[in-house]
Amino acid sequence: EDDVYPGREALAEIIKHAGIVGMGGAAFPSHAKLGGKNDLDVLLVNGAECEPLLCADAALMMARAGAVVEGSRLIMTALGIPTAIIGIEKDKSAAITEMRKHAEAVRGMRVESLPNIYPMGGEKQLILKVTGKEVPAGKLPADSGAIVFNVATMAAVADAVHRGTPLTHRICSVIGDVAVPQNLRFPVGSRAIDIVEFCGGWVGEPSRLIVGGPMMGKAAAIVATLK
Repeated sequence: EDDVYPGREALAEIIKHAGIVGMGGAAFPSHAKLGGKNDLDVLLVNGAECEPLLCADAALMMARAGAVVEGSRLIMTALGIPTAIIGIEKDKSAAITEMRKHAEAVRGMRVESLPNIYPMGGEKQLILKVTGKEVPAGKLPADSGAIVFNVATMAAVADAVHRGTPLTHRICSVIGDVAVPQNLRFPVGSRAIDIVEFCGGWVGEPSRLIVGGPMMGKAAAIVATLK
């Protein structure tokens, strides 16, 4: 049992050596979050994915709900957290249904349907909506008794512990002016032009490649530089 559910320090080491970082966009080293406070009340698993058009996290939850739940259980056990809430925006009804099938088997874990508004996936907004607590200015979520991880991060934690695999791939939504918009799982470090070509190439002459979503994403390159 100890091998299956490692303690805080052991889990932090596994996460560190697997190269796991926050998959919601910030890419903050996940092991660093495990070194904080001991009196956490709730683990919030962020599946809100509030950026318009993006649905990679929903695709992950549909395909790997068990891994998301298992990674969450590992964090709960290692940190002694009694409650885990998986927050998903209500328009992702299929993902909510799939996640509930797996989460209901874990004591203290539940799935909560969230309003479909921006920026519901923001850490502080998520904490306020789910727990009713406001993170004080200049403070961290732990100061409100919460710790937040993205759903893809939780799946990566499960893979690192149970399969011994590092974080080398992720699912992304490839949308906009490509022939076949879709969710793809590809290696970290893949060339953007290879991903575009896999999706059937450009449609028309787009002027920018946006990485990170329509609201918070950044223009990574002018299309001409990708040809």
